[in-house]
Amino acid sequence: MPRKKKQDASVLSMEEIAGMTPAKAADAVGERYQTKRRVFVEMGKLVDHLDHANLRNGQTVYGILKSRGVPESSVNNCRLVATFIDTFVRPGLVSETRMDEIITYRIANQCSRMIKGKTEGSMPPEQLAEIINAGDKAAIFDELECIGEHGMTLADKEKADAEAEAEAKRVAEANAAAEKAEQEAAAKAAADAASSGPEAPTPEAEPEPESPDESPEPEETPAPEETDESDSEPEETDAPEEEEEPATVVDGRGEPDAPESDGSEKVTPISGRGGDAAKVESILGAIEKTELESYGLEPGDLAKVRAKLADWIDTIDSTIAAGKDEVALAG
Repeated sequence: MPRKKKQDASVLSMEEIAGMTPAKAADAVGERYQTKRRVFVEMGKLVDHLDHANLRNGQTVYGILKSRGVPESSVNNCRLVATFIDTFVRPGLVSETRMDEIITYRIANQCSRMIKGKTEGSMPPEQLAEIINAGDKAAIFDELECIGEHGMTLADKEKADAEAEAEAKRVAEANAAAEKAEQEAAAKAAADAASSGPEAPTPEAEPEPESPDESPEPEETPAPEETDESDSEPEETDAPEEEEEPATVVDGRGEPDAPESDGSEKVTPISGRGGDAAKVESILGAIEKTELESYGLEPGDLAKVRAKLADWIDTIDSTIAAGKDEVALAG
């Protein structure tokens, strides 16, 4: 039967944690976080030492650490601290004490990216050192991130944002004022045109359609002449057929074709159907002009115009309907 593997004595057991108060458990988390940050810095210093050590031929830092169970990703993280040391500590730009106080993975990584030109904004090590030495420990990363993303410090970014907001507000107010002035000018022009311009012509009513009773009567066919029975025997003749009244045909101009006549009677064509092209164009032009002038009216005034147009349309519809009936009766 396999033996039960013993738990590593360095790992805190759940049994030990169960007896902790909330405050003590929180303190333990904070201590281990600080230990983790301290270990990160210490491991970086050790890797930096290996980078500058005289290794035997064929040996590499990665190979040596891998044989001791350290993965390559952890070695790369440690090299961020080594890069910080080479860039700021050895040249004397940042003291080792200050580095131990403020360095974290995020700060070390951001400095490395900015130095290598992998961010939008970059700074030389000398200017970065000023921020690291003078900045508040909790705000250093935010400052470095702002410079890397926008190419300016937090203070400059806040100032630029305030100026951009003020400019956007100014432009919006100017646009609103221009739009209002344009609307007022259009309304004034429409009011002036409505008060001084010519009134729209009133459409002339079409003449009353002629009654079907007034239609021309069909031409009478003369009766056949009587023959003298004493001179000759009566000749059998067919009774004359009654002539049909020619149908009234409405041509393309709306006027019916007059039936053929022998001159004894004149057929009067249906009136009021042909229309006048010039008059129609004049009326349509006046309607378009009135339509343009109405755009600046208030809703109440537009309602009055619409009511008048509705009455006019009813009149036009009844006239058209009457005209259709008249043509039908004439046929």
